Amino acid sequence: MIRLLVVLAAVACAGNALAAEITAWVDAVSGQKVTMIVEGPLDPSPGDRFEIRTSGFSRAGVFRSHGVITDVDPGTARAHGELGDGQQTPWVGLEVMIDSASPVTRITAANDPWLSAIGDIEGLSLAAGEPFYRETGTGNDSERTLALVREWIAVAEPPRNAEPGYQLTYTRWAQVQGITPTGRITVNAKPDDAGGASYDEYLWSRHRELDSLNHCTLREYVEARLASRGIEHCRSDASLTSRPPTATPSSDSASPQPHSRQPVAVREGVDDDARPSLTAHAAITGTIEPRADRDEFVFDAPHHGEWRFSVVESPPGVTLKLGVYPAPAGNWLPDVDSRDDLGIVVDLAAPGAYIVRVSGANGGMSSASAYRVVARFVASADVFEPNNDTESARVVEGSGEIVGTILPRADRDHYVFESERHGQWDVHVAERPDEVDVRVGVYPYPNGNWLPDMAGDEADRLVVDLPAPGKYVLRATGANGGMRSIGRYRLETTFTPSADVFEPNNDTESARVVEGSGEIVGTILPRADRDRYRIATTGATILQVQTVDSPPGVDLNIGVFRAPNGNWLRDEAPDRDDLLVVRLSEAGEWILNVAGRNGGMRSVLPYRLRLSTP
Repeated sequence: MIRLLVVLAAVACAGNALAAEITAWVDAVSGQKVTMIVEGPLDPSPGDRFEIRTSGFSRAGVFRSHGVITDVDPGTARAHGELGDGQQTPWVGLEVMIDSASPVTRITAANDPWLSAIGDIEGLSLAAGEPFYRETGTGNDSERTLALVREWIAVAEPPRNAEPGYQLTYTRWAQVQGITPTGRITVNAKPDDAGGASYDEYLWSRHRELDSLNHCTLREYVEARLASRGIEHCRSDASLTSRPPTATPSSDSASPQPHSRQPVAVREGVDDDARPSLTAHAAITGTIEPRADRDEFVFDAPHHGEWRFSVVESPPGVTLKLGVYPAPAGNWLPDVDSRDDLGIVVDLAAPGAYIVRVSGANGGMSSASAYRVVARFVASADVFEPNNDTESARVVEGSGEIVGTILPRADRDHYVFESERHGQWDVHVAERPDEVDVRVGVYPYPNGNWLPDMAGDEADRLVVDLPAPGKYVLRATGANGGMRSIGRYRLETTFTPSADVFEPNNDTESARVVEGSGEIVGTILPRADRDRYRIATTGATILQVQTVDSPPGVDLNIGVFRAPNGNWLRDEAPDRDDLLVVRLSEAGEWILNVAGRNGGMRSVLPYRLRLSTP
């Protein structure tokens, strides 16, 4: 018999109505209303007094609140009481349901499953003056239960991790946080409805049906351990195929969603040559018998990703040793989480067959008892692999979103963009996993020098000037070779083409021919750019160049000289910053030169000049 974890607090009435004692957790403050549902011969009346108090289950001690019944709903046996002065208790509002014709078998809470029992309740009596609840069995089941709750939440894993791109964890308060294919979920550490409950008390009251990808549900685990049963039934072959999806009792958008994918139980082969095939999420069972036995299982990975193994049960006297290598006979893959002595994590660098070996830590170990290991494969969210070098760089657009992973350790991802115009390429590291400081850089294809970053102190942004049409390589990697993560990074890229249609025109030989009257639109891009224009005259004239628009941060310096390399002409309007006036003394070709006042100036925004010859 599983006993009720919450001992109901005393509700004592002044008259003969409600003369029994009732227990309940309640967030009781002066003036707060409490509803009691009474089924049976008890007849509460307005004016009857009651008391609500917590029992010894509260770690904060005993609290009492007093009140009086204010009204009764005829025909429904529902009594409404309003609390008077009393000390505040740290629990949630409640509703108690009593069947007085027999021992109490049903207790519920209003909008709160805190008082729901995990089994039948016995030893309950409504005799006046007699305790409402008598404990059954021995030992402190309440503390044992809470300890098991804490044990379960420490290893449980949200079922959505069965899907590619998810890397989620439970908080202690049953909320889900972590990486999804569309972004990161971040939640508060404590929900608003927890009241004064600790997280283990809150989980058992609100989330008993919480499920785990690699384990039992919370209820299954606690009940099995309280009854000294194993947990194999939680993931037996029958339960894997017949148990319906479990819905989490929460409306929080960060809570787990219904699911149907569970680890598939796989047992060791019948002989040494048989390697059972694993699915992406498998519960592996077998025995280390005879002495020095080695069991091997094979998994055909459809994508590169992370393969994680957790030792759920080890046979007595056997310390399990796990290892993974590429089939048929590759080198052992390194354990990327060596701190965990109850499992290993390996990176599968590419699709293909991989073998996991389960054995004893040394050749002298053996046991007829079964081991249990849970395997979980998480596919990388990176659809661009393999792209580890320039030759395998994947084509991307200049503006858009790139999602990848730095996996395996020291991974480098390359992307190529073919630009039809020169311009500015803005790369924003919009999201990165906690384990990887993502660094990005751009160079001309296939192996030019790194282009300088124009973003200044913006750590998560790279801005480069593409000096001419052509191919450019974007590389993403960790800040050092030891970084890796199954969590994704996300880059937001924006290419802004220059409005300058005259490029390339950086010297006299490439100077573009323009009329002596009209407008010129260009850009000082890349940094230290200079634009040259060729003007032909049929005789002596005066040329006026007016600056109509100039981009912020660029102080234009404009001058004219005789082609191909004559002296600079004198400005006839030295007091006008926005106007250059020069005398063209004869027929011929002249060069108009436009640049920044110093070599550090640049902008993707255009300048606009108006030319005229009076």
